[in-house]
Amino acid sequence: MTGPNLHLDPTFGCTFISILFSTLFYGVTCAQVLYYAWEYRGDKWYTRLLVTALWLLDTATVILTINILWGYVIQSHADVPGLLVIRNPALAEYSLASVIILLVQSCYMSTIWRLVRFTTCAIREAVSNRKWYRVPMAITMHPDSIPATLQTICAASTDAYITISLTLLLRGERTGFIQILPVIQTIVFLSLPKDQMVWAIFHYPGSKIYVNSLLAMINARHTIMQNKQKDAKASALNQGSVPLVRYKATT
Repeated sequence: MTGPNLHLDPTFGCTFISILFSTLFYGVTCAQVLYYAWEYRGDKWYTRLLVTALWLLDTATVILTINILWGYVIQSHADVPGLLVIRNPALAEYSLASVIILLVQSCYMSTIWRLVRFTTCAIREAVSNRKWYRVPMAITMHPDSIPATLQTICAASTDAYITISLTLLLRGERTGFIQILPVIQTIVFLSLPKDQMVWAIFHYPGSKIYVNSLLAMINARHTIMQNKQKDAKASALNQGSVPLVRYKATT
């Protein structure tokens, strides 16, 4: 005699797939941390602290996601009402994922701020000295500049910063709507599809993608600087080379 078919594929099947991809991304995180520990042994202390904190937070989220899977698959085995309970590890994972995203976004915003501040200072200096030809040289040869491939990430980080800032600013102005806030939350909750958890596929690997993107940017510094030095040497050789004069061979 077979049991009832609960059709768990659109719900906990999505959760299982999400946790699987999350664990795979965590392996990439560990590989990047090992590369950083070997390649950047003499790095600044706050950068090492940042990488360590990201790795510890990422490890904690992986432990919590595995605990979530253990609770639903093992502890709630043959307990259908237990599948409807949101467990404490899930709440803790949500909190840690938010902390990771906030930390990564803050690092990106700090990088953007340094780049914008340097560009503004360079333009002001060029305007005050009336020497416009110094602007492109100062901007292109600055060691803190980032490649164009990271512009998309920086733009997304800026959008998130604006969204968070507006949310925090407008949060203090909601006193007149405090009575209808529970109604809005109830409507949003009821509008979510109860028989599908497709969103979970993107949730659990999300914090891992954030961590890997920041670690990739940190680990790419030596490669970027080496490429810049090669380009600078090639440019210097092209500008300072003596023109060759071809002599016609006489017989």
